[in-house]
Amino acid sequence: MGPNGVGKTTLLRALASLGTIDAGSILLGVEGARTPSTSPRYRPRIGYLPQDPDFIPRFTTREALTYSAWLHRVDDAPAAVRQVIDDLALHDESGRQLRRLSGGTRRRVLLGQSLIHRPDLLLLDEPTVGMDAEHRHAFRRAVDEVAQDRIVVVSTHVLSDLGDRCGRVVVLGRSGLAFDGTVDELVAQGEAMDPANGDDGEPAADRAIRVLAAGR
Repeated sequence: MGPNGVGKTTLLRALASLGTIDAGSILLGVEGARTPSTSPRYRPRIGYLPQDPDFIPRFTTREALTYSAWLHRVDDAPAAVRQVIDDLALHDESGRQLRRLSGGTRRRVLLGQSLIHRPDLLLLDEPTVGMDAEHRHAFRRAVDEVAQDRIVVVSTHVLSDLGDRCGRVVVLGRSGLAFDGTVDELVAQGEAMDPANGDDGEPAADRAIRVLAAGR
């Protein structure tokens, strides 16, 4: 989390091995192994949903998932497509073109494309931006399901996208890392801050994010 311009998207792109880094290293630690982002074994283990993903409008849901399975060289593409359709409750939309889906439903299909190869790490950049409350709830429920057996990193401005779903919150500020801890710890910091630092009625967590990111 953090304000615009602090590098949330840049960080996720680096984690997805889509950009170069000036210093440091990125390691994916799963099942006792630590795979560096420079390894050819790294990217196949990553699923990435950017904030503004491209899609082929004339593709149906099933075609879009099948195409993604082909790109990721999934061995049994039909079975993988069926599994994603089941996991994300896309049965009713499987034969509909992406351009004819609502924004929230299309985002679930694009989530399915990033999951088709069963990645160990799923990166979601502002996944619920532009969604209404109903579609946001459906998307969060879908993410809850897929997060049972993989690491999920979410960049978001909407704290309700996190809630008790995550075990760790990182707040980026103008000068770097501003907070690293649990949601409860973030809320506690916000509650301890002077109310004068925020508007009346501002949730404690939102106050903490705003103040910490500003470096006050």
